[in-house]
Amino acid sequence: MLRKSTLMKNRFIIVLSSLIFIQAAVTYRIISIELVGVTVQLDFSSVLSFKDAGLSETDIRFIATSVTDIYHAAGYTAAFVNNFVIKKEGLLEIHVREGRVAGAIIKGNRRAAAAELEKLLLGSPGDIYNEKVLAERVEAAKKRFSLSALSIKPERSGDGDIILNVMVTERAGTFYGRAWMDMIYGITPMAGYIIPFEYAAADIQAIAGYRDGKFRRTEGDAKLIIPVGGSGLFYFAEFNTARYIDRWETRDFEYTSVTVTPSLGLTFRDGYFRGDFYFSQRIIHLHDYGPSGRFYDSRINMDLRFSSRDFILEPREAKSLDIHFSGGRESLSGKPYIRSLIKGEASLFPVREIRIVPRAGFWFTTSGERFFWSYVYDSSLIGFFNDFTASRWKSTAGLDAEAELSRSFMYMGPFINSGYFLDEAGKRRFRTGTGIKCIVRYEKLDIIIFYAWDIRDTPKNGGVIFSISGRV
Repeated sequence: MLRKSTLMKNRFIIVLSSLIFIQAAVTYRIISIELVGVTVQLDFSSVLSFKDAGLSETDIRFIATSVTDIYHAAGYTAAFVNNFVIKKEGLLEIHVREGRVAGAIIKGNRRAAAAELEKLLLGSPGDIYNEKVLAERVEAAKKRFSLSALSIKPERSGDGDIILNVMVTERAGTFYGRAWMDMIYGITPMAGYIIPFEYAAADIQAIAGYRDGKFRRTEGDAKLIIPVGGSGLFYFAEFNTARYIDRWETRDFEYTSVTVTPSLGLTFRDGYFRGDFYFSQRIIHLHDYGPSGRFYDSRINMDLRFSSRDFILEPREAKSLDIHFSGGRESLSGKPYIRSLIKGEASLFPVREIRIVPRAGFWFTTSGERFFWSYVYDSSLIGFFNDFTASRWKSTAGLDAEAELSRSFMYMGPFINSGYFLDEAGKRRFRTGTGIKCIVRYEKLDIIIFYAWDIRDTPKNGGVIFSISGRV
C-alpha cells in the first residue's frame, strides 16, 4: 500500500513538472510595451528594449521586476507593479502603483504646529513617496522646528496610498546667531536662544552695532510664544529695550534715543502665510534731537508674510512677499500717523546653474517727524557709504544674477539696485548702486559678501558689506 501511494505521488510530481515546463515554454509575441500609471520621469529604456520579441511569462515577470527596481533605485520605494496585461495585438501593458503620499499622523509635537510640519514633510498634495526626498525634508523640518529627532514610518493604506506615521522629539534649546555690516550702525553681531517649555517657548535675543568707536545700536528682546493646540495660532507677549545713536544728515548732528517697548498680540500660520497682529506701546527717551525728554508711541500693527522658504528643500528657489502696516499716535508731534512697508522677491532659473532674483520694495509714513522716517541707504539700496539721509517715502528695485560655481556651496554674480525717494530737504532723488556678491553655504552656515559702489562713480571707491548667519 505504501509503494502504491509513493508511485502515485511520483506520477503527480512528473505531471506537474511537465505542466510548468510547458507553461514556461509558451512565448508571447510582444510588439510594444506600455507602462500604465507612470507619472515620474525615469529612464525605462532597458525595459522597453524587450519589445518586438517573443517573451515567456517568466520574461514578462522579469520585466515587471525591473520596472520596480528602477523605481526603488530612484528612491520611490513604495512603487510596485501590481498587474500586467497581454493584449491580442501584441501590446504588453504593465500597470504600476506609484504610491502617493496621502497624509501624515503626527505625534509627540507640543510647540511645532502639526499643519506646518505636515506641509513641509509632504510637499505638494499627491506627491509620489520618495524616501530620498523625504530624508531631505526631515532634515529641513528638524532645522525649521528645532527638533532633536524626527522618525517616520510609512504605512500603505487600503487604496495603496502612503500614510506617514511621524514621531516628533523636540529639542531642549536652539542657539542662533548672525553678524553683518550695517550701512548705518556698523559691524552688528546678533545672538539668540530659543528656550522651549512644555507648551510654550521663549525667544531671547541681543544685538549690538559698533561704528566709529561707538556702540551705535544696543538692543535686547524677549518674546514668549504660546501655541493654541495644533491650529497654527499663537499668542505672544514681547518686551524690547534699545538704545540708538542716529545721525541727522542735513543738520549734521547726532541724537540718542532709548526706548522700552512692550507688545501683545497673536500670530497665525497656515502654509506659506504668516500673520502677526499686535499692539505696541513704545516709551521713548530722546537726547539732543531738538525736543528732548520722554515721549510715547502707541500703535496697532499688522505684519503679513507670504514665503515658501520654510517649506522647500532649496532656499534659493524661495519667493516671498512682506507687508507691514501700522497706525497710531505719537506724542512727539501730538499727531496720529500711519506707516507701511511692502517688499518682495522671486527666484527665476533660466538654467539650473543660473539664478535671477528680481526684488522691489516701498516704504511710506505720514509722520512729519524725522525720528519716524527710514534711512534711504540701508540693505535695500547698497553702494552708498557714509550717507545718513532719511526719507518719509522711498521705492526701491533690484536685480541679482548668481552663477553656481560649486554645487550647493558657492555662488557669485553681479547685482544692481535703484531707489527713488524724497530726501530730508523735500527733493525727489534717484540713485543707483551696483557691484558683485559672493554667497557661501555650508550646512547651517550662510556667508554673503558684497562689494558695492555708486554707479556714477568708479569701483575703486566702493566698499564691502557682509552677512554671516547660522543656527545650532
